[in-house]
Amino acid sequence: MAENEVHGSVAIVTLGCARNDVDSEELAGRLRAGGWRLVEEPGEADVAVVNTCGFVEQAKKDSIDALLETADLKEHGRTQKVVAVGCLAERYGEQLAAELPEADAVLGFDSYTDMSGQLRAILDGAEPASHVPRDRRTLLPLAPTQRPAAVGDVVVPGVWMDQIPRARLGDAPWAPLKIASGCDRRCAFCAIPAFRGSFVSRRPTDVVAEARWLADNGVREALLVSENSTSYGKDLGDLRLLESLLPELAAIDGLDRVRVSYLQPAEIRPGLLEVMAQTPGVVPYFDLSFQHASPTLLRRMRRFGGREDFLGLVERIRDLVPEAGIRSNVIVGFPGETEEDVEILRSFLADARMDVVGVFGYSDEDGTEALGLEDKLPEDVIAGRVSEVTDLVEELMSQRAADRVGSEVSVLVEGVEDEDEGERGVTVGRADHQGPEVDGVCRLTWDPAIGDLVTGRVVESDGVDLVVEPLGGRGEHSRRQAEQLEPPERADGAEDPPGPAVPVAVAPARRPRRRRPLVGVRRVRRRDDHRSTRRRTGPAQGAHHRLRQDGRPDRRQGADRGRVHRAVAHRPVVVVGDDRRPRARDRHHPHAVRRHPLRRHARRQGGKLKTVLQAVALALFIAPLGGVFFWAASAVMGAAVVVTAVTGIDYVLAARRLVAAGRPA
Repeated sequence: MAENEVHGSVAIVTLGCARNDVDSEELAGRLRAGGWRLVEEPGEADVAVVNTCGFVEQAKKDSIDALLETADLKEHGRTQKVVAVGCLAERYGEQLAAELPEADAVLGFDSYTDMSGQLRAILDGAEPASHVPRDRRTLLPLAPTQRPAAVGDVVVPGVWMDQIPRARLGDAPWAPLKIASGCDRRCAFCAIPAFRGSFVSRRPTDVVAEARWLADNGVREALLVSENSTSYGKDLGDLRLLESLLPELAAIDGLDRVRVSYLQPAEIRPGLLEVMAQTPGVVPYFDLSFQHASPTLLRRMRRFGGREDFLGLVERIRDLVPEAGIRSNVIVGFPGETEEDVEILRSFLADARMDVVGVFGYSDEDGTEALGLEDKLPEDVIAGRVSEVTDLVEELMSQRAADRVGSEVSVLVEGVEDEDEGERGVTVGRADHQGPEVDGVCRLTWDPAIGDLVTGRVVESDGVDLVVEPLGGRGEHSRRQAEQLEPPERADGAEDPPGPAVPVAVAPARRPRRRRPLVGVRRVRRRDDHRSTRRRTGPAQGAHHRLRQDGRPDRRQGADRGRVHRAVAHRPVVVVGDDRRPRARDRHHPHAVRRHPLRRHARRQGGKLKTVLQAVALALFIAPLGGVFFWAASAVMGAAVVVTAVTGIDYVLAARRLVAAGRPA
């Protein structure tokens, strides 16, 4: 290929989580290096690449809508081809292609390394075979420490890159930085490990190199993302590698903030808490995946912990940093959830007083263990519980924000929100405790430059958002400006008398007005989200468009996709995934789980029953009684052994069924 040869123009439409943002920028870098010209608008591109999300039902619908809307551009725009990539394409592949002929190609992760060649062939009229889905956990060794040697033969987006082909698709002062990919956990409700694969860490040298590249390109805050950040380094032989990586990232010149996301409570170590709380440059922000608080229901979800464990973790964090930001997500309506479980969750949320909580109703997902569970709740019951818990957390989040009134905050300025026509906009940013796009914002009463890191005082709260005024009338100075104005220290250690105030123009404090989105952003309301959501459409977003859906509330997701995407109410509904297939409890289904009542009881209550029987038998053995009591004790102990065996057999058979169905146990 000639050095300046251009094969055509391409636009990337991104849906999903911050990890997908990184994948899109990796694709953009590869395409640019391969001779493609990146453009902002899909309607102005020869090829539109839609990086889809396939996490939950609503994310699939959003992805399908985006594909349909982008395909409409072929009828009256420059766009010639539409290509689906990302998680939905990886998860459903051939099925998605069959049900969505508007997409000219459906490509999986294995196509990423040669995306330029793939698009050239598609633009020339080739029809590549659609991706064939497979369980990507089977591509790497089961033992984590054996994966680094084998990962070279497996395509893992964003991992083990010899160089940094990433191309930034926006100019925000923050950017996601992927530290790992995949997940080894087996949560009953989650399908991500099957299509993202086993957990693989990036080399620390690669992470640091990319962080320096981001800082050189104007990024002041790096958001570390993965499916499970607390597992970082376990496949590299050092489970505490994150503790040593964070100070190294925080020391990078120009990178003022390092923020960690996606922490698993069961894997958090005291040393990690201390590093996150005490390392300068690492913001005290704890994104904890609790999911629920009832120990019984969490075990059914194949998770650990419970109300008391989680409250203890929250208390340890606040002992280290009282002003720390803590956020989480919870799922209500999981199969078997009782009113008692919901009450435990409510009690936990009230006592934890977290800054942000996302509330989501359970929905069946193909390929998950929960799909075959019994005791499914009616949709109206799930919706009712979502509404009740959402009302609670909205009040709790507002109270938590109100608690911060009077405190000093450091704010990274990110943009301007429109006000009513004829009124000036409001500059907004984020404090240390606020994550990008998923939490609240700080609304500033003065106008520092975008990208500045300023200090102010919280004077009012508006829901989860804060109103911040400058300190002493000098908050308009960025930290860099403040450092330039800082007087030198006197040799005698005494302080200089206060000089004349620096003349500044400070906007008068105003009461909060009706919220408007950032310039170039449109707001929508999602029925399954407790917050307003956003989707960037303006030039600040660069050469792609972006939605978000990863099980977290987001300020940019939703049905309104701005200038590019139009309403598709006239289009037929496309169902991706076999939502119509019989559940596992259907006795006519070939994979039906038909358990004897005793085995079903043992699976649910075997642990408790076994413990009770053993305690009774032990008491009878210890008691100074003989004869019939001895034989009674033996019989009770025998019953405990039987219950233990039946419970074990049930789990073994369940594991064999999973293996027979092509899924790891």
